[in-house]
Amino acid sequence: NLALMFYTLFLPAALTFLVRHAKYVRAGSGGYDSVALVGFHKVLQLAFACLIGLVALCFLRGHMGEYGTTLLSIFIVVAMVLAILIYLMLSGRTFLLIPWLLGLLSFGKNPGMTSSEVQSGKFGQLLQRIHAASEKLIAALNSFASLDQKQLALIFTCTLFQHVFIVLSAYTVMNMITPGVPVAAVVFVRSLIVILLSFPISIGGVGVREFAFYKLFPLFGVTAEDAIASSLVLFGIQIFVALLGAIVEFVDVPKAALAIEKKT
Repeated sequence: NLALMFYTLFLPAALTFLVRHAKYVRAGSGGYDSVALVGFHKVLQLAFACLIGLVALCFLRGHMGEYGTTLLSIFIVVAMVLAILIYLMLSGRTFLLIPWLLGLLSFGKNPGMTSSEVQSGKFGQLLQRIHAASEKLIAALNSFASLDQKQLALIFTCTLFQHVFIVLSAYTVMNMITPGVPVAAVVFVRSLIVILLSFPISIGGVGVREFAFYKLFPLFGVTAEDAIASSLVLFGIQIFVALLGAIVEFVDVPKAALAIEKKT
């Protein structure tokens, strides 16, 4: 995960997803298990960011002007969708969703086609491959249903602390530059950025983070200059962590340490 911080510096979110998947496969995890693991982690991360951002937005709604109600509605809808996805994964009912979607796909090409006609030809072969892959993916996703309450509590706690540290880093930097910055404002903006950066619209968050800081923090009494300065400091920290990730990625530390020990 530290090595992935290096890739997030210059790759969009979709490609870092593939890098993480490749690393899990290389570490011994099955291909479909890896997809399920990465997807589950991302859904949890987004759910916590959305939920925490929603709580902060409730306190800040009066500062958002005409956009407050719209943002609140968007956060509520996204939180509900993510809650449904988590429920499907943890209840083992993902097997109901994917075959239903495949059924719509198979007979959507021509409503008059029979099942045997659908299975023949290139389209049918493609559907069979998708169905076989979906069964393996469903088996991987349904493995989350076997988690007990203690395991779930640990997973949720770690996900919560992950987001807390994401917010805390931004608050620490901003409070040094602009003492007295509202905590709720940092929580909301940082949570919104986490959600936005899940889409492949930026590389390393460059542009998205700066624009969000520049447009939103002035609503809470922070000057645009201080907001941009805070964003650039955070980007500098990201570069530093990315360099640490590059060391982990390209330098085999255990072998290097062993070589030094043999020389001495």
